[in-house]
Amino acid sequence: GHAEPYKLTEKDLDIVHSITPFLLQHNLHLVGLDLLGHTLTEINITSPTGIVEMSELNNQDLAPKIISEIIKLKEAQTKETTNPFTKSTKKQKILSKKEKK
Repeated sequence: GHAEPYKLTEKDLDIVHSITPFLLQHNLHLVGLDLLGHTLTEINITSPTGIVEMSELNNQDLAPKIISEIIKLKEAQTKETTNPFTKSTKKQKILSKKEKK
């Protein structure tokens, strides 16, 4: 087979929006979705192919942009989890509860 341009329908977008919370909850930001008609048949999380085909259809290399966005996302997540103020605030709350007992 070969790839062809396809405009997502409202039903396709409804499927994407309905699974987005689940994907984000499991830290899945780059996945491939397989649809047959308007039925989701598979979520590819280990090998979300299609970037090469999308690049060819759009006459541009999309990989650098996608990688850049993933790096930004991961950097933002790292800042959130290593923020010393956030950690100290949690520790202070725990200590305050122990002191009150």
